[in-house]
Amino acid sequence: MESRAARLALIPVALLQALALYALGAAIDDGGWPPTGAAVLLAAYLLAAGVPLFIYLAPLRAGELHYDAAATGLVGLLLAIMGWHTGRVLAPEPDPATGDIRGGDLGQMFAPDLLFAAGLIVFITALLFRAWRDSPGEGLPWRCQLEAAWANALTLALVLAFIALFWALLVTWSALFSLIGIDIFRELFFERPFIYAATGLAGGIGLVLVRTRIGLVTAVRSICESLARVLAPLAAVIVIGFALTLPFAGIELLWQSGRRPTALLWLAAFMLLLANAAMGETGFSGRMRRLQWLVGAGAMLLLPLLVVAMVGLLDRVAVFGWTVPRLWAALVIAALMAYALAMTWSLLRHRALVPETVGRWNTALALALVAVLFAVHSPVADLRRMAAADQLARVLDGRTPTERFSAHHLQRSLGRHGRDALAQLRTSPLAEDPTFLARLDRAQPGLRPREPFDPVARVIPHLQPADGEALPPEVLAALAQDRGVQGACTGDFLGCLVAAVDYEDEDYWVVLGIRVHLESEHEMRVNVQFSRFFREHRGSWQFVGSLSQEWFDCLMPRSTGVTLPSLRPLPDLPGVMFQMGDCRYPVVWRVDPEPLGGSAEAARTPD
Repeated sequence: MESRAARLALIPVALLQALALYALGAAIDDGGWPPTGAAVLLAAYLLAAGVPLFIYLAPLRAGELHYDAAATGLVGLLLAIMGWHTGRVLAPEPDPATGDIRGGDLGQMFAPDLLFAAGLIVFITALLFRAWRDSPGEGLPWRCQLEAAWANALTLALVLAFIALFWALLVTWSALFSLIGIDIFRELFFERPFIYAATGLAGGIGLVLVRTRIGLVTAVRSICESLARVLAPLAAVIVIGFALTLPFAGIELLWQSGRRPTALLWLAAFMLLLANAAMGETGFSGRMRRLQWLVGAGAMLLLPLLVVAMVGLLDRVAVFGWTVPRLWAALVIAALMAYALAMTWSLLRHRALVPETVGRWNTALALALVAVLFAVHSPVADLRRMAAADQLARVLDGRTPTERFSAHHLQRSLGRHGRDALAQLRTSPLAEDPTFLARLDRAQPGLRPREPFDPVARVIPHLQPADGEALPPEVLAALAQDRGVQGACTGDFLGCLVAAVDYEDEDYWVVLGIRVHLESEHEMRVNVQFSRFFREHRGSWQFVGSLSQEWFDCLMPRSTGVTLPSLRPLPDLPGVMFQMGDCRYPVVWRVDPEPLGGSAEAARTPD
């Protein structure tokens, strides 16, 4: 039995998990995580997310902490290896121009298949460990597995519902106070540190509440099993009807161009899930006994349907080759066939769906599933390596014509293995074809011959004079040396306006990153999202200030264009006012002016 102290310990564990995930995200966004550590980064993410999840699903017990530590360590090792290997494979290439890896590029490593596999491994291992610990000396009885599976699934569902309601209340809270002009709650609740910490705290409290009320989980399980006993026969009827109709409609329709039997796979998964839930610990008894043959017939007919799906998949592979989605489809079909075979075997041998017989199959399949999910995200059986090798072999031996070969797929979807395959193609006889080599170059722009990267020359065309007059070349060259200008003005702005402004007999230059939106026939909205003030002082240029607002909008007449900015003293106050059209904002001068080119500060103005 889980102690009260063990339950309460879940709250700090959830908070620590949230803070760890926040720290990892902040390290990426702030550039603190070295790009070469992409493999370690992904391993750390899986550990921070998966190990606490295992602890939530497999409650700690006093006196058995050595078992808990061993199981948690094993799961952590599996997750670390999966994250490390996938991070090595999917680590993005450095930007060909700067040599840097942006934080957003690291997001491509978080492949959905990896996250799904890691979550499923944690769920399965937690329920197996929980079942083993709850039945000492009995191995892994199906009864305990079923109980653990229901408890874990419902615990997750109830905790997620609690977190959703918690955030619904916070959003309502912030919206109500915003109506009366109090925005502090809206600003606080949507700060990223608060989001992580509040979600972790709510999740920990929700776990404690659900664990304390075991009767609630039992009641919800009873309701779900009753619903499954009603829905399982319906799913079986759908399977039987589809299986009987398909020969007359034409099996080839399943694999016509643009069609995939995804709905069939979903139906098979739901059918098997509902059948196992309806069978429960005691099987079909009482009035449900007659329905077990209907459910069993549905499971039996799933086998030929899944065989048809597999044959169709292999036909497509023969034409187009293996890809990662097709490899996953083959694994899913094989797993569904194995689970359907378990129910078919029980029905044929015992003339009934016997929970113990099906349970033994399911236990073996669960262990096999964990092994397969780990293997395909490790060096043992990497699906991306298999797909890259097959695509490379097909184009080299002519089974895939060069005009149909997708170099972009290898470059963008298969990570390191795809890039290695493209490197082999560059040294193959196929590279003698200029057209084929050009396709490889388009897929790998970083390998094209290019002039040395010059950030100053790159940004100069994006600097536009506000008054239409040509900017002095020495001023243009000086402003283009600032790294903030280089980052902002070569981004997604319509351009950066440069204007000379005079204040107290000194010449200043302001660079504004703007977007222009047409509001109406007579007005336009100028959105300023970047601002920097510069001046020449004693022969050197300095970054001296920026606006007090991060961004602002100005409505201006369309007929006059963008109004030239100006600086003037603030009335009755120390300081300087920036004016453009009818918009006026104070200028924040830097205490220590910064030489141009010395900072890679983000393209934002200070708060």
